Amino acid sequence: MSGTLTQTTNAQGQAIFNNLSIDRGQLGYTLLAISVNATGVSNPFAVTGFCATAAMSTPREVHTQILLRNGKVLLAGGINNTSNALNTAELYDLATGTTSATGNLAAPSGRTNQAGVLLPNGKVLLLGGFDITALP
Repeated sequence: MSGTLTQTTNAQGQAIFNNLSIDRGQLGYTLLAISVNATGVSNPFAVTGFCATAAMSTPREVHTQILLRNGKVLLAGGINNTSNALNTAELYDLATGTTSATGNLAAPSGRTNQAGVLLPNGKVLLLGGFDITALP
């Protein structure tokens, strides 16, 4: 969150933050106001939409996204803009907003519509889905 975080209330007791910026969508945000001997909490509100970030190394859709223990997100498989199944994977770094290529999938024909599970040892298991020939 950034912007002007201190504000004076108007005649109706409302504080308006003209340049307040929230950098990610979420449900159930609340704001806490503290003034000398009084506090108040806003009603819950939602922020929707997308945040500007770097492009993926390979455009993909219907891929798997798994949040890893190191805070990065694994983007694996899926299809490209010509509907070919991908056997590539990349990492999205939440802290820097950048992506970088990482190892390929074991399936040489690629996978799409697969599920993914983060295992206790930190590895990711991809299962199900389809390959480039649309076979399970």
